[in-house]
Amino acid sequence: MQSKRIVRRMRAYQRNAVKPDPAKPVTGVSIRAILDDELAKRQALTGATHEELSCRVAAYVKVRHRYIWRTGLVLEEEQTSARETVRQYLDTIGNKYLRMSNGLLDKSDSEDRKAPALEAKSANHSMTDEEEDDELATIISSDDEEPIEFDLQHLEERRKLDPELFQSVSKEVQKMLTVLRQLTLQGPSESGFSPLVANLEQLEVALRVADFAAQELETVEDDETLDLLESVEDEIWKLYKGKLPISGVSWGALSGQPVVVVVINLPQASPVDLPRSINGVSIMIEYGKVAPFHRSFHSELKPGISVGRRSSVTAATSGPFFSNGNETYMLV
Repeated sequence: MQSKRIVRRMRAYQRNAVKPDPAKPVTGVSIRAILDDELAKRQALTGATHEELSCRVAAYVKVRHRYIWRTGLVLEEEQTSARETVRQYLDTIGNKYLRMSNGLLDKSDSEDRKAPALEAKSANHSMTDEEEDDELATIISSDDEEPIEFDLQHLEERRKLDPELFQSVSKEVQKMLTVLRQLTLQGPSESGFSPLVANLEQLEVALRVADFAAQELETVEDDETLDLLESVEDEIWKLYKGKLPISGVSWGALSGQPVVVVVINLPQASPVDLPRSINGVSIMIEYGKVAPFHRSFHSELKPGISVGRRSSVTAATSGPFFSNGNETYMLV
């Protein structure tokens, strides 16, 4: 099975290569320039060497997009989709190579992750044999970068059948992660433990997702608790806006304990760098996009329409709009 995955990647790498034709010149955009632009926006520092990360990203992109043969350029028309692929890599697989700085991002709106087009270049710079060998070796050896698919429905069922055992397993996974993360900081051992850490991080996230999905979210009415939850939501947006593709943040309670739910616009169980709790409030994870409920029936938001599911505690009818000069509000 592993060898077939390698063959498929090599075939895609070969088929995506576009050989320059002197009679019909092609232009492309540097994959490394796209990567550097995304790293700058995230204020991210590479844990691995920059050359290693660049090589891994280039190989990952070329397997998925058309590029100019023996160069580090994707075709100019592939620039937008290739950038999305680079973002996906950094959001998931690339987490183990990055360290985020503590500063806030200048361009951090996750809904406005648009980027100016980079300068197109002609295919006048060929890769060296060594650079091409490194790239091919990365494609062959990158099986640890294939995301593991966890059966979240099965995990959710196990959580319902035996909550105590499920919580025990989850805690043991957290303990192992703590130890292995410490080992990865001890120099030479980093490369040996990084794949294991990445897989355990994905398992830990899958367990968190299943844990939340197996429970019923309750409403919170206590003003003091609501203030706490609102402050945690503000902290999440402050720390992770632009660094993670957050679709939305909501809150509630599980078994009487307040929780904040963060919805991430990534594939199910993708590893994300979110703490388990902030200020004593548990952080739960869901995946997907958040769309306003009213869009199921109305193209635009206006007074008098339903803005929540009738069977849900969020059921409400929209009221009149008003503005304070800077922002517009709606009564419900």
